[in-house]
Amino acid sequence: MNTASTTGKQTPPTPEKVLFLGSGGQKIGPSGEFDAMSYQAIRALAHAGIRTILVSPNMTAVQTSAGTADATYFVPVTPEFVKPVIEREHPDSILASFGGRTSLSCIRMLANEGILESQGIRILGTPLETLELMSDRIGFCTRMQANGIPVPAVAQVRCFEDALTAVTQTGFPCLMRTSSASGDTASAVYNDRSSLATACAQAFSRRHTVLIEQWFGGWKEIEAVILRDATGTCVPVCLMENLDPVGIHSGESITVIPALTLSGADRERIKTVALHCAHELSIIGEASFRFAADPTSDRFILLEASSRITRSSMLASRATGYPIGTLAVQTALGVPLSKIPNPQTEAPFCQEPSFDYIAVKTPRWDMDKFGSLDRHIGADIKSVGEALAFGRTFAEALQKALRMTGSGFRGLACNSFRFKDIREELAAPTDLRIFAVYEALREHWSNERIHTHAGISRHFIQCMREICDTERKLSAYKPQERIAPEDILQAKKQGFSDAQIAACTGLSEEEARALRKEYGILPSVKQIDPSAGELSAKNCSLYLTYSGIADDIVPSGKGALVLGSGPFHVGSSQEYDWCCASALKTIRTAGKTSIMINCNPEAATTDPALADRLYFEELSFERVSDIYEREQPEGVLVSMGGQIPNNLAWRLEKAHIPIFGTSGAHIDQAEDRNKFGELLDLLAIRQPAWTEASTREDAVLFAQKEGFPLLVRPSYVSSGAAMSVAWDMNSLRTVLKRAIDVHPGQPVVLSRYEENSKEIEIDAVADKGEILVYAISEHIENAGVHSGDATVVLPAQRIYLSTAKAIKKAARKIARALDITGPFNIQFLAKSEGIQVIECNLRASRSFPFCSNVFRIDLAEIAVRAQLGLPVSRIDSALLDFDHVGVRAAQFSHSRLKGTDAVPGVEMTSTGEVGCIGRGVRDAFLKAFLSAGFRIPHKKILLSTGPIEDKVDFITSARKLRAMGFELVASSGTARFLAHNGIDVQALAWPLEEKKPNIADLIRKGDIDLVINIPKNNRESELKNDFSVRALAIEYGIPLITNIKIAKQWTDSLEWFYARGVEIKSREEYS
Repeated sequence: MNTASTTGKQTPPTPEKVLFLGSGGQKIGPSGEFDAMSYQAIRALAHAGIRTILVSPNMTAVQTSAGTADATYFVPVTPEFVKPVIEREHPDSILASFGGRTSLSCIRMLANEGILESQGIRILGTPLETLELMSDRIGFCTRMQANGIPVPAVAQVRCFEDALTAVTQTGFPCLMRTSSASGDTASAVYNDRSSLATACAQAFSRRHTVLIEQWFGGWKEIEAVILRDATGTCVPVCLMENLDPVGIHSGESITVIPALTLSGADRERIKTVALHCAHELSIIGEASFRFAADPTSDRFILLEASSRITRSSMLASRATGYPIGTLAVQTALGVPLSKIPNPQTEAPFCQEPSFDYIAVKTPRWDMDKFGSLDRHIGADIKSVGEALAFGRTFAEALQKALRMTGSGFRGLACNSFRFKDIREELAAPTDLRIFAVYEALREHWSNERIHTHAGISRHFIQCMREICDTERKLSAYKPQERIAPEDILQAKKQGFSDAQIAACTGLSEEEARALRKEYGILPSVKQIDPSAGELSAKNCSLYLTYSGIADDIVPSGKGALVLGSGPFHVGSSQEYDWCCASALKTIRTAGKTSIMINCNPEAATTDPALADRLYFEELSFERVSDIYEREQPEGVLVSMGGQIPNNLAWRLEKAHIPIFGTSGAHIDQAEDRNKFGELLDLLAIRQPAWTEASTREDAVLFAQKEGFPLLVRPSYVSSGAAMSVAWDMNSLRTVLKRAIDVHPGQPVVLSRYEENSKEIEIDAVADKGEILVYAISEHIENAGVHSGDATVVLPAQRIYLSTAKAIKKAARKIARALDITGPFNIQFLAKSEGIQVIECNLRASRSFPFCSNVFRIDLAEIAVRAQLGLPVSRIDSALLDFDHVGVRAAQFSHSRLKGTDAVPGVEMTSTGEVGCIGRGVRDAFLKAFLSAGFRIPHKKILLSTGPIEDKVDFITSARKLRAMGFELVASSGTARFLAHNGIDVQALAWPLEEKKPNIADLIRKGDIDLVINIPKNNRESELKNDFSVRALAIEYGIPLITNIKIAKQWTDSLEWFYARGVEIKSREEYS
């Protein structure tokens, strides 16, 4: 399959300084793959002695860690900010295939403006012309057709009549792709003229580009990932296969590597076409090609291709052990693949990987976070992360992967899902589709019947049937009947956990584990070996399986076992990966062996180069215990990976597995609201009135005593999961049910919801109860917005000195009482009468990367050193007195989650964050919000400023906007109020009113480019009143502000910008 040719072209000079552009804050769609791959690439350039300049406002990305790039700019990835960086740094080269659409769009604009040419900057790797061609749907399909490669019929349309003409070529159903001026894309399938007409009308009214395309729904979806160098050597890295047929976005589907259901002939034909395309397009580096294969014939179609780093690149890299980010850079520098040795096998990377294992990727959704979200999955992506599992059988890897998502699944078997209409669930799938397939098997559907309705390959259905048969066999055991060892072994080979076996047989998990070990049924440790054992491999990427005979490694017997954070999801994103990466580096620097457990292919910490040993495994008690017993490290680090490892601390400690740092008992004391509340009372630290209610009656009694509003939440969850505000008895009943559903059988915590309070956080590191370093930050929004969604300022600028002293005093008391060694975070409410503690987490918080980057002190490193018992010193607070300020802003993905409301509340809904540094709050705030997708307005600003107190509060800001020359339009009530106060404003009718001029009309015409829409309060009825305005803003890509304090700060920052501009400096220049 490998081909080689000599181009005869002169080798370009080796670059001296390369510019990298990041992808911005983490969103649904583009996720952590860009960080992980860019981290590889920057390290590869550094190894080659080439300086790197990074532009990225994502402080949680591992690539932005101090010491990675030579200079890092926390500014928006837009030409307006990148041009000054180029003028300051004078790079001679740029890499365009890293950073996703955000980066590529910026590079295109720089090229079109002549900036790259005038500054002597060349694009490394795949030419820009190829990158642009592959983003041009019409041009790409035309080019492929000219080369005899089958592609879908596609046409760009500008009216519905054009669409009907296109359908004569494509037929129904057809695929409609839309793209907005801001770069957002969407696609959907339409089955008839009526639905297509409605969709076209909406798209054209939004000024979207519209393509009509031939549809291949129901065909098998295959993706080929390849590498190609400048000499023409081309290597197929892997073929991957989606469990779901074409019609389900690849990010929404379970994916299997290698492709299992292709014939040998089909496999070779697809690879041949992929390699031919790579040659035709002059790919240098990585590319991926997505195919549709007809399951009833040998026909196949090339659906699309990408020559940029993608989710599939990351998946292929992790599944094969090929460092695609590194190889893409080396080939871009002109190094042939035949000259790059694989450190695992010492063979060159010009050989195609082989497999003696199966890798299964499963998406992670957070549908429950968004109550009004349509749970159906299809051509658009809604998943927020993914897990990757390895096994010797599909069944083993699938069950492991489902558990790895962290969604509470036991695996495929032993769940309690029931469906009213299985056929409908299979034909119109939701995020629970795989469990609908399993339910059909439990109801004795045939493989053929399931295949007919779901389009899933019969091979995979049969594998799932065997899991179902094993569940039935285990469930047939009578109480007290001893389970046969062969039945346990068969179950373990099919991916059953100890907890699943226990659920089937009536044993406890501990009893099932003890019985398994009594029988000597233990997992084997296997390498992720790209040679399938054909060569002598030395790979630190490992997995556990029950289909092995012997281990591929010997126990380390030393070092530290670090527990990662699992798949990215709302509430646990790149920030914990950043902390884990810092921990691994610290452990290695201390001369200790670092062992990592994580299952997130998008995480930088699943890069084998970061740890001495990497286990692609579950973050469960069973699997952590298995690995600990096998490796025998000195202890386990649970404090860096967020809530998932933190929840294991107490159980691991009770199993006599040593925990580094703060004890599991003290972690449990902080996490258990009842125990922590008693501690605060003992320490005489104020807290909002609260209770732990075991029944609805207890909750009602507390409500009658304390009044409303009340905050209702389950215990032991992060990111505000199922946290809601009850405003009255009716809403109390609703939110109680939701909290109980998260943790059935567990108490629910109710506390007073303090309105109009300021929220302040302290992030700190302690050693044996004494604080070594701390960072006090404040939220711009009042309390009531989850800390993960809030806009955070560091150091806090607008708190009293007495408040800061009280916070430090309370933190010291808590640190001593809990004997904290390691990281912790405490959240406070501040009002005129003093401070109150909301909660305390004895782990690294999501603010750790932000605080570390702003202060230029790695808090995670200090915490890990303290936990390992290494020498640490207290940092003088005078050293943290800076002239600069950092602002962290949330990154939302509302455009991907149609039907959801964009008003932040007590439950976290953001998918990422950005952070910037500036001369002051106004400078840093503006850069942060521009990084999160806001734009400097040039047209009209729509105001709807909510309750009277907010209207009054915004008067000065409205005057500032008018003084800056902005034309203001407003809803009728706001317009009357502003006019009464002498502010020139145009009144508009609400979208649902049949009056002109209307808010909806102006938004659709593109006359408005900023919407400030403040709800009157957080009661559900009020939130719905102007939901339509917020929904229109999201649909049309218009920046939206829903908080009055953010609206005022945005206005102040604009005023600063027009008067003084923005500061553009690298992190290294701030001191």
